[in-house]
Amino acid sequence: MRRRLLYLLVFLFVFANCIWATTFTGSISGDGGGLFGTNEWDSENVILSWDVTNPSQSGSGFWEYMYTFTVPSKGISHLIIEVSDFFTAANILEGSTEEFETGEEPKLHTTANGNPGIPDSTYGIKWEPGEEDPLSYSWTLVSNIEPIWGDFYAKSGGGQEDPLIAYNAEFSNAMRPVFDPDEPNPSGWVLVPDSTPIPEPATMLLIASGLIGLAGFGRKKFFKKDKD
Repeated sequence: MRRRLLYLLVFLFVFANCIWATTFTGSISGDGGGLFGTNEWDSENVILSWDVTNPSQSGSGFWEYMYTFTVPSKGISHLIIEVSDFFTAANILEGSTEEFETGEEPKLHTTANGNPGIPDSTYGIKWEPGEEDPLSYSWTLVSNIEPIWGDFYAKSGGGQEDPLIAYNAEFSNAMRPVFDPDEPNPSGWVLVPDSTPIPEPATMLLIASGLIGLAGFGRKKFFKKDKD
């Protein structure tokens, strides 16, 4: 009986650590592909794609969010990825792309702080590719926060005069779908960090050791009773 309990505890630990066992890929694009864009950015050639890797498969042992945003013209000034309002700079881990607002906490972004045409305020992390305003930009966010469907916003370079903008078609929709790894990607949303930190790898090992030790202690106590 005790041996079965030990096997069950070990199985539950392994299952909990491997339940997210996939790299989740997806994309949205302009011209009706789940991404709203203005003027030249209202095109199927405007694409935001992502690969989100589970901690059990990533090299860091944490969630790895890898994004690429591509436009046909004018270049990219900055991009914003939504995060939950409890998210802090401490949740941005080693391996993340450094062009985010270094030293600043994720914050509320509005039209008043350089985001013309954003449909609603959003709490998020801002990345700035730099002075070159590239037509394609890739960045990585390593975090201990698991994914949820959320929002994205981007603005073109070339100053504030007639900028091009893009954002997911369901931006600020309160009826956001629940992330289900077995379901297809819903249109108009982006996979972003949510609200549940995962334990660090060392902590997971301690939990496993504790479970195994507890089972062993119970087994020893059981045999002691038999002898008595």
